Amino acid sequence: MTRPPRLWVVTEVYAPQETATAHILARVAGGLAADGPVSVLTAQPTYERRTERLPGRESLDGVDVHRLWSTRLDKDVLPLRVLNLVTATVSFFVAACLRVRPGDRVLVVTNPPTLPFALAVACRLRRARLLLLVHDVYPEVLVAAGLLGAGSLSARFGVAATRWLYRRADTVVVLGRDMEELVRSKVGGPSGTGTGPTVVVVPNWADLDDVVPETRDGNALLTRLGLADRFVVGLAGNIGPLNGLETLLDAADLLRDDPSVAVLVVGSGGRRNWFEAEVARRGLANVTVVDRVPRAEASGVHAACDVALVSLGPRMLGVSVPSRLYNVLASGRPVVVVADPRSEPALVVAEEGVGWVVTPGDPGALASAVREAAASGDLAAMGVRARRGAEERYSFAAVLDRWRVAAG
Repeated sequence: MTRPPRLWVVTEVYAPQETATAHILARVAGGLAADGPVSVLTAQPTYERRTERLPGRESLDGVDVHRLWSTRLDKDVLPLRVLNLVTATVSFFVAACLRVRPGDRVLVVTNPPTLPFALAVACRLRRARLLLLVHDVYPEVLVAAGLLGAGSLSARFGVAATRWLYRRADTVVVLGRDMEELVRSKVGGPSGTGTGPTVVVVPNWADLDDVVPETRDGNALLTRLGLADRFVVGLAGNIGPLNGLETLLDAADLLRDDPSVAVLVVGSGGRRNWFEAEVARRGLANVTVVDRVPRAEASGVHAACDVALVSLGPRMLGVSVPSRLYNVLASGRPVVVVADPRSEPALVVAEEGVGWVVTPGDPGALASAVREAAASGDLAAMGVRARRGAEERYSFAAVLDRWRVAAG
């Protein structure tokens, strides 16, 4: 009896871990399992659950999950992080070569950056189709983070390597229209001419059941922090080098004399300690930073904000699309987007009519947008439009239909 083609999802992180990538790929795998067999190759928990050990094999939402061995050393120590990367990459490569069959499809995400290269070779050896999910475009994301010089030898090597990778994929899935343009420029020119993979846009989605519009009246977080009588601008999620935090700090500095406005930052990440130190050094009493909350409590965090902030730093056009935008829409909150006007977040906000777009590196414009939002009488209507847009265009069902086409 002929074995039906199987979809293999290959990712370092997977449920029950709570990172954005783990959550996204678990939902995609579970949704596509209704159409045919789906298996996952993943690692034992890393990040905040690094000390746990989960079953080596189990079924989750109809998906056959295989957890592979790799070292799980302290990722904050660079040599140990590199060792984790090497052992995980080798483990995934060997597992793919042993388990993937000709005609199967292999979906691999671009993080960690060595993983898709190993799987591209494995797919070629096993005569399987490679579907590449681009969450971040390398090396551009490293340049934007300040880890590589734009014209450095390492950056030029990274550009050549990613072109090699993209051209060996059968399908490249990107998160936004600006990212599509950047990827097409690597595989066949801006217009997508020439031979190469199919490039398709599949955005992330809004968790419409978990994130719902709530009134800020009686919000527990606002009450605990003493912000119930302030106009609150909220940034939730990763606090990292790609978020344009300098612009936010400078804008907060410009707003420091307005006692009616407060900035609330909820999250964790590589720059949180630096961010909190800068808030203290500048004496920004109008900025409050608190720890991230479990995904199940996301509605309460969104409800604490009068307007949400989605922020990207300079040089991020086409490089990444923050998934938090879609849950902001689901929460029925207006948005101030700090990003290039041609970026996917800026396009979504303009198309849905739900907020303001500010160019990165312009704290004066960000402060002005906050003041305009605080004085606006259209916030409630924006919130209604935001939720409607999430329901009609960014629901999981709508995005899963796009995934079926991409993975078909």
